Amino acid sequence: MRMVVLLVLVSCGPPALNNLPRPDPNVVAAGAAAVAGAATLADPDGAAKHQEQKKDSEERKPRDVEVNQSVPSDVLDRLDQRDAGVASDAGK
Repeated sequence: MRMVVLLVLVSCGPPALNNLPRPDPNVVAAGAAAVAGAATLADPDGAAKHQEQKKDSEERKPRDVEVNQSVPSDVLDRLDQRDAGVASDAGK
């Protein structure tokens, strides 16, 4: 019976749920921090192991990248000229 009442309340949406008390965000954040702290105390090296496994799996998979863009040669020539001008100005 409780499940049916809960289902009806959830299916009605916000109008039926407006008068329900909302939890304090600070209490929820503190609870999440407590759970994270307990998980860390239970297995301090767990996160580091997970990161190492993730890093190893990424290194094993070579990624092929297709580049479909090109730079016109005049742009590269202008960059070379600008760099040459900056280098000659630095010597003065």
